[in-house]
Amino acid sequence: MQISKSINRRATPEYMAFVDARRRCEQPSRVQYPLYGGRGIKFLFKDFEEFYFVLGKRPEKHSLDRIDNDGHYCASNVKWSTQSEQTKNRRSEILNKSKALDWLIQTPDNQIIKVHNMSNFCKENNLCKENLHSTLRTGWKHAGFKVVKKLGKPEVIAAYQAAQAAAEAART
Repeated sequence: MQISKSINRRATPEYMAFVDARRRCEQPSRVQYPLYGGRGIKFLFKDFEEFYFVLGKRPEKHSLDRIDNDGHYCASNVKWSTQSEQTKNRRSEILNKSKALDWLIQTPDNQIIKVHNMSNFCKENNLCKENLHSTLRTGWKHAGFKVVKKLGKPEVIAAYQAAQAAAEAART
């Protein structure tokens, strides 16, 4: 796809996304540089034409997003995303998820499973979350399910940090 030279790039949201992303990665004087270029994130598109060829026209109410928050701005790691999609991809959101409590739950067939989101688990299994929580204290079962153990934040954070270290080792 050839970009017409007559396009006023500065007036397009696509061009502004291109310029802003490149500046975040390459200009240490930028406020956002420590969060991007300062942590090793690189802008790997050679020019706007390549950037536009990969992403195309920006859909309404979308902005530039990296699929892997620790990855570079490159053809395989960028997309247009909504604000809610962007929010889920933030490092703080990923870390917050890792700080959440996990649960070990005994199923009606006596298997032990690990559950990260108790609300979703209860909805999927048509259970009352409060009743399932109380099984940890009472030892009774709720619809055949029983909470065996609540995994605290230190255990979950340690697991998250180990996974991050493994991912970093795989990248290098």
